Amino acid sequence: LDSQKFLEVFVNKDETHLQMISFQDHTIYACDYDGHVSLIDVRAGFQSVRSFHAHEKKIASIHVNPTTDHLVLTGSMDRTTKIWDTRKWTKRPKPLSCTTNTSSVHSAFFSPSGTRFVSQTADNLITVWTSVDKVKLKNEVSFRHDNTTGRWVTNFRSVWDPKKDHVIVVGSMAHPRGCDLFDANAKAPLGRMAHPNCTAIASLNVFHPALSVCLSGNSSGRVNVWLSPRYC
Repeated sequence: LDSQKFLEVFVNKDETHLQMISFQDHTIYACDYDGHVSLIDVRAGFQSVRSFHAHEKKIASIHVNPTTDHLVLTGSMDRTTKIWDTRKWTKRPKPLSCTTNTSSVHSAFFSPSGTRFVSQTADNLITVWTSVDKVKLKNEVSFRHDNTTGRWVTNFRSVWDPKKDHVIVVGSMAHPRGCDLFDANAKAPLGRMAHPNCTAIASLNVFHPALSVCLSGNSSGRVNVWLSPRYC
């Protein structure tokens, strides 16, 4: 930013829309609507791109394990979530583990410790999976939640508080507008953060990495700031 220069490091030749990207040091992980995953080393540019077909349908999310950076999690509209070892990526790699959900996956994210991940699906479920040795998975708990945002609103994404390994935040369809929180350890809802000033559906939410602050963004272009020591 200081040099005010932009570097083009990746172009999708098939002109398929990119769905999400995840960063790890000098590496970018990208996924697209056709089920492909691409790994790009920004230091090497176009010559470093490695791509493969990971899912049968659109990949909705991709996330690098925060404690083991060679593990990558993908969630897809084909109803599966997969964990990959980037050290073994070839033209036709096999996932370390694959879980089949009951509906399309909207998002899947590792917890701060990297030993859990939370997936959100179109059948109104938020599911926490525990990994044994960060590979073998078991269903720890599932929460019922209205994930149906409609056609014109961004799908919700269930994400973790980076300061805690059990607090999950997700947008809410309820009134007044706000976001819902869940406790993976207690296996119960934690509460809501809502206010009349939040006038639109808060599809995207994120906790501050250090402060007791949560931000919520909506399609009207506003960002709401929540200050809640009780939850954060």
